[in-house]
Amino acid sequence: MARSDVMTAAEAAARLRVQHITIQRWVKDGRLEPIRKAPLLFDVTEVERRADEMDRGLKTRAQIARAKAAS
Repeated sequence: MARSDVMTAAEAAARLRVQHITIQRWVKDGRLEPIRKAPLLFDVTEVERRADEMDRGLKTRAQIARAKAAS
């Protein structure tokens, strides 16, 4: 995977407009899947998927699950 295909936790936080601690919590809760845990690295497509969910107003796991079931 090329460097341009990955994001650090700080880059993901900036893209998602949240704080770094939120990224850590989402990883712990399973909302955001890292490709590497130490240091946290994310596939760009995973971060963009989460950004799309947030743009559509899907904030909770239940809302995301309902949207997936409806599609």
